[in-house]
Amino acid sequence: MTGGLDREQRATLAWVCGAFLLLVGWRLLDIGNAPFIQDEPTFLAAAHQQVVTGHWLSHSPIPGTQGITYGPTVFWFYGLVDLLFGSDPRTAIVAMAVVVTASQIFLCDSLARLLPRHRRVAFVVLVAAYAGSRYLHLWSRLAWDQSVLVIGSVMVGMLVRLAVVRIRWWAVLGLLSGLAVSSHPMALPLVGGVVAVLGYEHRHQARRGLAAAAAFLAPFVAVNVPWLLWLGEQPPPQHSFGPALGDGVAYLVGIVADWVPQSASSPLSASWTGLRGLAAVTARPGFALPLMLLVALGAATGIRSGLRSPRPMYRRTSLLAIGSAVGGFVIAAAKGIPPQPHYEWPTLWIVPAGIVLLLGASGERPSRARRLLGVAVCTAVALQAFLVVSWHVQLNRDAGDRTSVGPGIDQQEQAVHEACLRAPGSMIDNQTVAYPSALRYFADRDPACGGHALTFCGIHTTLPDCPAGVRWELQYRGAGAHLQVVSR
Repeated sequence: MTGGLDREQRATLAWVCGAFLLLVGWRLLDIGNAPFIQDEPTFLAAAHQQVVTGHWLSHSPIPGTQGITYGPTVFWFYGLVDLLFGSDPRTAIVAMAVVVTASQIFLCDSLARLLPRHRRVAFVVLVAAYAGSRYLHLWSRLAWDQSVLVIGSVMVGMLVRLAVVRIRWWAVLGLLSGLAVSSHPMALPLVGGVVAVLGYEHRHQARRGLAAAAAFLAPFVAVNVPWLLWLGEQPPPQHSFGPALGDGVAYLVGIVADWVPQSASSPLSASWTGLRGLAAVTARPGFALPLMLLVALGAATGIRSGLRSPRPMYRRTSLLAIGSAVGGFVIAAAKGIPPQPHYEWPTLWIVPAGIVLLLGASGERPSRARRLLGVAVCTAVALQAFLVVSWHVQLNRDAGDRTSVGPGIDQQEQAVHEACLRAPGSMIDNQTVAYPSALRYFADRDPACGGHALTFCGIHTTLPDCPAGVRWELQYRGAGAHLQVVSR
């Protein structure tokens, strides 16, 4: 023993730290081409004002799509980053990438512990799956609100690796749950799964169960007091959707779909102009659908096997997965919430966990089904990784894109600086997909503008049409998403 860790533990720590450094390094590669679109400038500007004024927010300044104004979790995070490291938006992107990646590495290591005889192999495959996910790659490069993604990974990782969840850990889980729910109500499915685990594991210990429930609820409520007090002063939210069973089913499908290549139907597909051949193949129902069904069947079988397993951690993981999936289905169906990939954050872990449970339940017995599942999982991981790497290379070559992601953060900042130098206080005809909120954010930060605000008009859906006589235009230069300001 040296420093409290034996040889095996030191080797495991080296694997985990190495995987973290590789994954976060990959995600932060060419950070100047990271997206910076509509919500990010609002998040960072509001977070900076907290530091400037000393008044920390009790709610989000951005109304939610479901009629609810969310809590301040992410603004506290970005405010702390601003306070400690400064207000450069790239610093916020790096900080979010670090915590997103660290939480996922923690989760991968926790799930790999369920296969002690093949722990390192399982860990490598899990990390590769997370590294290759098209959505996770995008979300790790945004100064957005990924609080539920981070907190959900930590909560699941804790419950998977803690043999005994003591009262203090229920308090930690309650605090994390409170922060997650204030960030987005779709964290509730995972919170429901945690509560299901709490009730199940204390079903024969009423007194201890009540103590655990109290330890969970107290920080859950306490951390949300400022937000709840503010909500109590507001009129009831107007919810524009009604019950829809199809949205509940779509939520369950999305749990699996996020892990299977479907490039033609992905919101990122418009960026993959150089990958049309592979995109067409992976999007064909004859390819994508069987792969999705096979992965779904494997994960569902693993969760079912986990419920019957004599191993307590297998049963707990399965119960958490079922509680979370059922909670997501019920909420989406009851409220008629249209499917969105980021609504799946609380349940994104279920498929990897289900596959791990299946492999653990099958033990060392070789079988055709197990080999087929292994091939399906490796195929999905390899295809997603190839598509994401190719997409990343293309975005770096083009400095962004002209569709969903938009020009990279460096291009927008440089274009605004050029406009401030050449046309301070002028109206600019924006002929690109760059969001006006992002352009205004950079103009407000740029000393070259000298307090003379730029205004924008143009083709963007959030902008008015340009009046006659506008002299300056923001346009693309060349075939990519490089920007330039030109005089007419």
